[in-house]
Amino acid sequence: MVDNFGGLPDRFMDQICQIISRNRSLNNHTMRLFLENDKRTRKLTLYDCASMFTLFPTTHTHALTTRLLEIDSNSLRNIAAFLPDLRELSLYHCGRMTDEVLPYYAEKLKCLESIHIRGAFLVGAEVYVDFFKTVGPRLKSLSLTSTARTNSSVFEAIAENCPNLESLCLSNLARLDVDGVTALRNCSKLKSLDISFAGGDITDDAVVSLLDVIGSGLKELDLSGNALLTHETLGAIHACCAHLRVLKLNDCELLTDQDIINLFTNWYKNRGLHEFHIARPESFEDGALEAAAVHSGQTLKVLDLTSCGGITRQGLLKALTVCQKLQSIDVGFVRSVDDEVVEAMQKNGITHITIWGCTKVTLTCKVDVGVTLVGREADLAFVDEIPDAAPTE
Repeated sequence: MVDNFGGLPDRFMDQICQIISRNRSLNNHTMRLFLENDKRTRKLTLYDCASMFTLFPTTHTHALTTRLLEIDSNSLRNIAAFLPDLRELSLYHCGRMTDEVLPYYAEKLKCLESIHIRGAFLVGAEVYVDFFKTVGPRLKSLSLTSTARTNSSVFEAIAENCPNLESLCLSNLARLDVDGVTALRNCSKLKSLDISFAGGDITDDAVVSLLDVIGSGLKELDLSGNALLTHETLGAIHACCAHLRVLKLNDCELLTDQDIINLFTNWYKNRGLHEFHIARPESFEDGALEAAAVHSGQTLKVLDLTSCGGITRQGLLKALTVCQKLQSIDVGFVRSVDDEVVEAMQKNGITHITIWGCTKVTLTCKVDVGVTLVGREADLAFVDEIPDAAPTE
């Protein structure tokens, strides 16, 4: 029922968009609220551009009719028409985007420096290639995720036409393979690289070759979900990535406990990671955790150890004494975690703790004010039961 927001600051507009998206209410009509606010808007993020069906009551009956509410291709084009000065544009779940949208952005958004597109499965590879040829030189940040309509020509176009990229995310792309990764060697200014969950087989040779060229400048690296990577890739990270601060190796199934130990041992070039994610490796035991803590204990803020079942209770408590700056930790399905370990985490200053599958954490575990504890199974026992329906006469 709101006609406009009267020029609210960008951060409030973003919060409102998150709320509307969470309620699955972002559509052609409500999207206008974010386009007509201020033509000088520099940043726009639409968190849910997916189509949806909603039930509406008819005028004179109690019957419900189905109406399709979606952000269609024409509405996506309107973004460039209403906000020509945009510098950062992020569109999530934009399955209704068609081939006509990106050329229009290339023509109208003359100041565009950052674009993030997720789920645009209708856009063809040729359109991406032409788009990067036009806007590539001014792009500093690019994210293209969750689509099967890309191919090697798209990745080559990024490498050839986007020389100023500092952040690149190519995640969940069905056709990203060795050739695509090799092409990225031309992106010499990259500080953040995400090639996680590639659909093609990403090998050690391709990643090692890439890191030899761009590794020295990287601060963030995400190789999650590339199941063929082994200790050779970790060796390249050890040798080349002196300035790395965020490392994600989730679902790299061939990485072993000893591989992680070798990565962190004598890694003098690197002054410490701020985030380390190693969910679901082949093996990860106390020795690997201790090596990570000794190397990055004074800098580590986020640690993801999901399904690292080889870690013992003693190993966790020992690591906590070293990692004094931890703010968030995920120990889901680490069965050794109990009440004492969770309470020790809180005493250590950790404010966000995820413990799905940790059955030894009980209701007697104290949770301090300001601490978010996610996944305690014992809490489910206090969910109110649905009362039985009253008998009908």
